[in-house]
Amino acid sequence: WKFLLQAYLFLGAPIVLFSQCSFFIYMRVYAHLRPSDIILSFDQLPQRYNRTLLAKQNMTTVASSTDAALNAASFNELFYRGQTVTFASIVLLQCVGNLLATRTHLRSFFTHSPVRRASRNLWIFAAQLVSFGLLMFVVYVPLFHNVFNTRPVQFYFLFLPLGFALVVFAMDELRKLLVRRRLLYFHKFAW
Repeated sequence: WKFLLQAYLFLGAPIVLFSQCSFFIYMRVYAHLRPSDIILSFDQLPQRYNRTLLAKQNMTTVASSTDAALNAASFNELFYRGQTVTFASIVLLQCVGNLLATRTHLRSFFTHSPVRRASRNLWIFAAQLVSFGLLMFVVYVPLFHNVFNTRPVQFYFLFLPLGFALVVFAMDELRKLLVRRRLLYFHKFAW
């Protein structure tokens, strides 16, 4: 139960939160939708996008059916790109933050580094490279766009999850420190 608590609550919840933050940031920057416009919008999201687009263009008239169709198509592309950002965030958070953080459950990464002779495991870096390569194929090769509904995203949106991954890594390092030092009764329920 301690491992499940670690995997789903302590590391899983921040990974979900950060990947959703990446989606919200992308949608805010490119679709001009706030998280409050998106959350619980269900099938009303394209209409909210149209209203936001009209407000941005300072238009008071109702858009024609052709304009609405073009707006729906552009919204679908933005939405697919936002989903791709979320997917890329999950992959990168798992490959960097989660993988490096959970190599051990008590020892710090810095004392049990994968490049040190005593704890060497260079396959970790090979696995990260393969995962990143597969991510690039799914995101940037057009063949996969129709299969997975992915779209190419701006490359800098792949760096945002790396910053989040450092937060996940730091959180787990702090957890390990609290467990080793037996502070705040954290050792009683931590993996």
